[in-house]
Amino acid sequence: SASPRRLLLLQFVAIDAWPLTSIGTWDAFNSNILRGEPIHCPRMTATPVRMPYPPAERLGSIYEIQTVLEQPIFARKAG
Repeated sequence: SASPRRLLLLQFVAIDAWPLTSIGTWDAFNSNILRGEPIHCPRMTATPVRMPYPPAERLGSIYEIQTVLEQPIFARKAG
């Protein structure tokens, strides 16, 4: 079909399952709580924690991130 298709992605996580990076401010993070109260102790398990890579110089789509590279890997094809 040539008609546009809409996409809605929802993500739900437990209130004590924090991301390792990119939570923004504490108030902004807690403003997304649908049910329950903010908690100051993250869930911990007996697994190794690997720190994420440093953030990209330019944030956005995969194409935007690669604009700082000399040879982008996923370059858009002209056409």
